[in-house]
Amino acid sequence: MRCERMCRHALGKTLPSYLIPLTSQRRGSTLLLALIILGGLVATSFTVGTIVVTRLRGVKAIDDSVLASYAAESAVEDLLYAIRKREQRTGLDASGTLPNGAAWERTVEATTQELFLDLTADDAQQLDLFDPSGDLTPVSVRTLLLTAASPSPDAWLEVSWVPWLDGGTWSPAIGRVLFSPAELQSQKTVDLTSPQFGGTPVAYRVRFRSIGGNVGRVRMTAASDADGRTAVAFPSRIRATVVGAMGNARYATRVELPSSFPLAPVFDFVLFSECDIVKGGTINCP
Repeated sequence: MRCERMCRHALGKTLPSYLIPLTSQRRGSTLLLALIILGGLVATSFTVGTIVVTRLRGVKAIDDSVLASYAAESAVEDLLYAIRKREQRTGLDASGTLPNGAAWERTVEATTQELFLDLTADDAQQLDLFDPSGDLTPVSVRTLLLTAASPSPDAWLEVSWVPWLDGGTWSPAIGRVLFSPAELQSQKTVDLTSPQFGGTPVAYRVRFRSIGGNVGRVRMTAASDADGRTAVAFPSRIRATVVGAMGNARYATRVELPSSFPLAPVFDFVLFSECDIVKGGTINCP
C-alpha cells in the first residue's frame, strides 16, 4: 500500500534528470547535433549559391558591356560611311539595332568649340581649317589658343601653318612658332594671319609637332580676332556622341572628325619601290 502511494505521488511530479533514462538523453543530443549540421549545410549552400549567382551576373555584365562597346563602334563606322561615301552632312542623328540585340544611339553636333590633341614624343598631327561648302569663302578662324595640361620638362611644341589663298594656290610663306614646356603651362595664342602671305587666306593647314618629349594633351580653341577674345567654332568639324546598349550595360564614346577632306595631308617622307613593301616580312621582287 505504501509503495503504491509513493509511486502515485512520484508520477505526479517531474522526475529529476538523474532519473531520466539515458536513451532519451542520447536521442536529444543526436537531434540537436543533426540540426546544427543541417543549419551549417544550409548556410554554406546559401553562401556558395550567392557567390555563384554574383559571379554569373558579373560575367553577364562583362559580356553585355563588350557587346555595347561593339554597338557604339558600329555607330561610329556608320557615321564615317555616311560622311565619306554618301557625302552626307545633315541628318546624321540616328539609332539602330544589331542582329545580336545590341542597340546604339548617335547624336551629332555640326560644330566643335574645342579640340584635343594627344602628342607623344616626336609625334605630329595636322588640322585643316576650311569652309566645307567648297567655295573660296575665308574661314572665320584667325587665332588658335593652346594649353597643354602636363608637358614633359624636355617637350617643345612646334606649330606651323600654310594658308590656301583666294587665288587658288598655296602660299609660298609658312608661319611657325615654337613653345617651351614652361610657356605651354599657360594659354598661348597663335596668329594665323602672320606673317603676310601676299594674298587673302581662305583656308589653313596647321601642323602640330612635339619635339624632344611628350607634350601630352593639348586643348585648343579658336577665335576670330587677334586677341583671342571672340570665340568661334572650328569649321568643317563635327562631334558625335554615341551610346551603345546591351541589357543593363551602357557604353558611351565621343569622336571628333572633319566633315570632309579636301586638303592633302603632310607627309614626313615618301617611299618608292619597284617591289611590294612588306612590313616585317620578306620582300620578293620579280
